[in-house]
Amino acid sequence: MYKSNVSSKQFLGNSDNRKTALYIRLSKEDGDKIESDSVSSQKEILKEFMKLHPELVFYDFYVDDGCTGTDFDRAAFRQLEADIVAGKIGCVVVKDLSRFARNYAESSYYIENFFVRHGVRFIAVNNNVDTASSSMNAATQCITVGVTNVINESVSATTSVNVRGTLNVRRASGKFIGSFPTYGYLKDPEDKHRLIVDEEAAEVVRMIFEKYTSGVTILGITRELNALGIPNPSSYKSLKGFNYKHPQSIKRGGLWPESSVRRILRNEMYLGNMVQGKSKKISYKMKQCVAVPKEEWYIRENAHEAIVTQDEYDQAQDAIQRRRKSVKSSHDQSDRVYYCAHCGGKLEKANGTVFACPSHRYHDGSPCENVHWRKAALEEVVLEALKGQIEITRIAASAEKKAAKNKVDMTDVDLVVKELAFDVEQPSSAQIEDAFNAKNVEYSSIACANWPSYNGDYNPDVKFRIGYTPEEIYIQYLVTENDIKAEFGEDAGSKPYTDSCVEFFAIPGEGGEYYNLELNCIGKGTFAGGVQRTDRTRYADDVLGQIRRESTLGSEAFGTRTFADNGGKPYTWKLTVALPVKLYSLSEVKPLKGRKIQANFYKCGDNMPQKHYLSWHPIEIEKPNFHRPDHFGTLYFE
Repeated sequence: MYKSNVSSKQFLGNSDNRKTALYIRLSKEDGDKIESDSVSSQKEILKEFMKLHPELVFYDFYVDDGCTGTDFDRAAFRQLEADIVAGKIGCVVVKDLSRFARNYAESSYYIENFFVRHGVRFIAVNNNVDTASSSMNAATQCITVGVTNVINESVSATTSVNVRGTLNVRRASGKFIGSFPTYGYLKDPEDKHRLIVDEEAAEVVRMIFEKYTSGVTILGITRELNALGIPNPSSYKSLKGFNYKHPQSIKRGGLWPESSVRRILRNEMYLGNMVQGKSKKISYKMKQCVAVPKEEWYIRENAHEAIVTQDEYDQAQDAIQRRRKSVKSSHDQSDRVYYCAHCGGKLEKANGTVFACPSHRYHDGSPCENVHWRKAALEEVVLEALKGQIEITRIAASAEKKAAKNKVDMTDVDLVVKELAFDVEQPSSAQIEDAFNAKNVEYSSIACANWPSYNGDYNPDVKFRIGYTPEEIYIQYLVTENDIKAEFGEDAGSKPYTDSCVEFFAIPGEGGEYYNLELNCIGKGTFAGGVQRTDRTRYADDVLGQIRRESTLGSEAFGTRTFADNGGKPYTWKLTVALPVKLYSLSEVKPLKGRKIQANFYKCGDNMPQKHYLSWHPIEIEKPNFHRPDHFGTLYFE
């Protein structure tokens, strides 16, 4: 059944140091499929195939358990790719093409390009595909692979619909499907789709509701939480071992913002209701999300234990609606209440025209003994105060009206980008750095370790700062890490993410296209654009040549330099980039000044001794994937 037409003499690239890799993928969409698609079953099939082909020398299994087939951003496959580049692998065997991939474009690239360039034989057992076979010419083989992959991609689309249906069923039944639980809750260790109360955080939630419904303002609650040293929700997640880091939380030093208190007061989850499905993906290939009308949300009442009662929640919502700064007044002057300026006590009528502070009657040594005010004098003071307040209100209203013309909603802005000034058309790295310093542009951290199971405990210190002119965007990265590598010394054919790499993803235009600039530590890399991860426009070297780059590590390629090589000290390097705005050519790009755009900054090193994936703005998904514009942060170009 599995016997190949290729003899050991015909087999290319299987020397002692170039052996056979057996690749296995079990999709997360597979769920409870039949045993033939399980990891163990695939292993048995491939072991049997190897017995029939003693000319193939086994190297290792590469297993991606629970990974999508629509792209190759899988941990085991990336390791396989690295081992191929390193010259360790001469042959790759899979059960069938659907186990390899369901994306036609990307699978064709690897089978017809990558494997060929590296002299690697590819075998899909059940599809009778063997790139070293003499019984099938190249044209026929390409057609076979292409047709099969198109079918597999169609299957992937169908599977995506089925998965979405499965998730919707779970949502409808009140099962939690998010990555991180709502503050005040934890995932049940026995059932990750069920939430249980985290009593430590729940006490804080109850305190917030109690104080707000008793009359304390949101600002007052925020100040009290910070005075008590209670960590904000993001910091609390980190303390609980989630390894979840939010840049803004880090910047605030764990302090509560008013917005967090407000969100808690408005969150129905604390009633025990599960609310999900507020957004959805455009398609199974495009990761961008769109908002879903509220009537289509999945709301399941009593899905988990409540932290506050319905009455407490309703009181809070009523208070949110009615609470306004106001001054009680009355048209009946005889009912007016006056207070002592010394002790704050209510003045009493001594007779029809005189008010006095009674404090001396009740407190020995009162500073306001025998304080008397005539009614006419009191009314004159009050009238003058009101006139002053009216004038202040008028001036403030006038100023607010003028400011409204140029007002920018900053509620969702994560970083303000300053405009820089230069005396030359194309400033050098030194001039760019001087401009950053002159404008007091601070570094921001790329510190979100979204996937601790992939990073381990290793998180290099990575910072960036960004500025602009009408013609260019300037980015300066500052990195301190244990190991460095720059095997790619040219842009052509570069895969910077396998080196020590920094990246900038942005949506500069109105059409939804996002661009990814990926550079290794000596500034060599790629630049591409499109609306999804696949089918992107990759810019040629002449376009990349217009992006000026200078690294403190120079521009010559080098292999891995380890922590030990540097005398037990980390490496620190700086990369300065000048990106012409005109290169964002796939969509109509308006002038940057006064605009908000979506973007993210990354640090990675897929083939580094210590693999790592870090982001500036958090990405709340289970596995590493930088191509997620739905998780970009917001930049404001002032």
